[in-house]
Amino acid sequence: MRIAPFRLVKGGIPEVLEETLLQVPAPEGAQAWALVCRGRTCLPPITDAEALVEALEKST
Repeated sequence: MRIAPFRLVKGGIPEVLEETLLQVPAPEGAQAWALVCRGRTCLPPITDAEALVEALEKST
């Protein structure tokens, strides 16, 4: 799911996502970042494309 940065505010995303996404600080200097979650556990924010592919492969 892709979420525009301006929507990462209370009321800007579905309530069920607010609990997790609004607690994670955006990585400093990153224009884009990803969270890979499984169940109720999420990895730290990922800013590198190769690291994202690796995390996604491990989560399946």
